[in-house]
Amino acid sequence: MWYGKGPGVERSTDAMRTASYFGTSRHGGVLALAGDDHEARSTVTAQQSETLFMHMGMPILSPATLQEFLTFGLTGWALSRHSKLWVGMIALNDLVDAAGTVDLGRLPAITSPGEGAPPIQLGKKLLDVEHDVRYLRMPAVQEFARRNTLDRIALGGERRRYGIAVGGKAYLDVLDALARVGLTEESAAAAGITIYKLGMVWPIEEQGAVEFLRGLDEVLVVEPKHPLIEDQLNRLCNRLPGPERPLVVGKTDERGDRLVPEVGGLNAPIVAAALRKRLGRFGIELTRPAAPAVGLRTLSLTPVSGGLVRAAGFCSGCPHNTSTRVPKGT
Repeated sequence: MWYGKGPGVERSTDAMRTASYFGTSRHGGVLALAGDDHEARSTVTAQQSETLFMHMGMPILSPATLQEFLTFGLTGWALSRHSKLWVGMIALNDLVDAAGTVDLGRLPAITSPGEGAPPIQLGKKLLDVEHDVRYLRMPAVQEFARRNTLDRIALGGERRRYGIAVGGKAYLDVLDALARVGLTEESAAAAGITIYKLGMVWPIEEQGAVEFLRGLDEVLVVEPKHPLIEDQLNRLCNRLPGPERPLVVGKTDERGDRLVPEVGGLNAPIVAAALRKRLGRFGIELTRPAAPAVGLRTLSLTPVSGGLVRAAGFCSGCPHNTSTRVPKGT
């Protein structure tokens, strides 16, 4: 297992990408955890590692709960052994800086569908390596994800007309947001709302995603920052005939107006505001009024007009707490 905060992932991409391309073994496997900070609370810039993992050709798991850190961790190692790729996993500070109870009895029974992709030999030409990654290893990732149901329908009933696609911690924000607009899980399902919870946010398992999209009127993608899920779903929509193809909105609506923000992180009030903008178009009754906006901001790193300043400092477990101490007289 490799771990780094967002800046560490950025600085390690060359070595990690090369290692992943040349492969893991049937009895090995590598899980790379990225400590992300969407609101720059403990890093100099706001961090999102999904786009870096995608650049490196590494499947990305995004847990929504502390329990899923365990289940996705074990699943990620198995996926790495099966696909022979390194596997990335997001360790978002909103989840990691939390306490909770986990149930060791709920650890997954992982299905490994056969031997998976062949290991890459070091003597292969570089374009042959790239060919294997794209046409042998990625299909193995898809097969593994289907067998182990990494993506699933988390909410829904027989009536399906409005879809919400979400991965990672944002899934909890969606559940909270539904309650904030006056919808229980039962009433949301009765109104035709269905939620597709993605455990593997890249590459999305295609068969399950296409079946989720089929026949819906609209899909709202709830994800922080870069539209990673939204872009994939829009591409997969092209596989559906016109009458079965939903409108997919996320960062903007169909007119280009902003909807789910690309700046900062997500929370339940932000998601609730997006739901209010979209659900009313489908006659879905929202029984709770909008709550007043709360003005939250991150303290600046630099002095501005004598205001409060967030002092620069290293995290509690960071080795630079001690490595940057200078001996007296030097």
